[in-house]
Amino acid sequence: MKKLLALMLSVALALSLAACGEDGGVNDPTTVSTESSYEDIASCAEYAVEQLKNILKNPSSLVVNNLYAVDADDYYIFDIDYSAENGFGGTNRDNLFIAVNSIENGFAVTTYGTGSFSEAENQMYSSQDFEKFNKVSGYYILDPETYQVMGIDESGIDSTIDQRIELVGKMRGEKSESTGYGGAWDFEVNGSSILQVVYFAEGTDLSWYEQFTGLPYEITISAIKDEDGNYREAEIVEDTVRNATIEERLQRFDYYDRTILQNTISESGLAVMSGDAIKALLTDATFSMRNNYGGDGDGTHTITFNGDGTMDASYTYEGKESSMYEAWRMEGNSVVCTHSYTNTYGEQKTTDYYFTPYQYDETRYLLLDQNGDYSMALTKQ
Repeated sequence: MKKLLALMLSVALALSLAACGEDGGVNDPTTVSTESSYEDIASCAEYAVEQLKNILKNPSSLVVNNLYAVDADDYYIFDIDYSAENGFGGTNRDNLFIAVNSIENGFAVTTYGTGSFSEAENQMYSSQDFEKFNKVSGYYILDPETYQVMGIDESGIDSTIDQRIELVGKMRGEKSESTGYGGAWDFEVNGSSILQVVYFAEGTDLSWYEQFTGLPYEITISAIKDEDGNYREAEIVEDTVRNATIEERLQRFDYYDRTILQNTISESGLAVMSGDAIKALLTDATFSMRNNYGGDGDGTHTITFNGDGTMDASYTYEGKESSMYEAWRMEGNSVVCTHSYTNTYGEQKTTDYYFTPYQYDETRYLLLDQNGDYSMALTKQ
């Protein structure tokens, strides 16, 4: 019986060694889920290092300086910090990322695309996934020689994952289906060139923001951050431009206010002034005025509509005085302001700007540009 038992154990050991030695295929991604354990991670780490040796000029020159791993649910992603001899006889130090898991008859390497695990595309995606899972649960620190787990570094864990957080930023536009993020919006945070992917809650009407994607403004949203670093179930928390009152728009009167007033004035309850009323108001009158001309001051200018049809409407920019308009007239209920200038080719040009007049209160009036962004907010002096 003892001999029989010994024979059975020998056969079992031989079969297990054969299984571990069998290559599951460098380019074959695994779909088999394995239970994480320190024993499993050590054997996968050993296999990962062997795969690294297979692509080196001189496998025997390999020195593993540091060895890290993250648990990616169905496999481990290893970050191998190594030194090895290059083709010129010198020594290079580099990092290799490789995703490995154990399967029934050995091990499998998970790759991205069609190339091998060591190619640039796979290295890029593997390193990104390493960082992704590091943010979820940290990374294992392994002994480079025994492959045993020595500790876990949790300093990189992102505590905001799966939490609803607030973001202040700009709506840069909806992503196309071809990006793989169909239905999401690009959201710029703190002026970063790296745009965040934001999925808004179902039913959220975002058509308002489509008109401003070329020149977006800051809003506050709340969203749940997922493990990929994207944001889901987003909601608009604060939008001081969209939700401003007419009073606030007249005080600020920036590009967004002028555009919104043009688009929503019919819903404001303000009525168009008659031609006679606005002519009587403007003739020989001086107003403080805000429009799209900034100038050296706070953006407030002085404008006078002379009774002879001329205008005094200038502004100063970097110490140089320039004219906005030189003449005015009435056409029906529209106020027409005329500007004459010399273009870049030395040609004399004259342009008429048509405005629709509205009275806001006893001293303040609106001249809304009918064709562009030259609307004026007037306060009678």
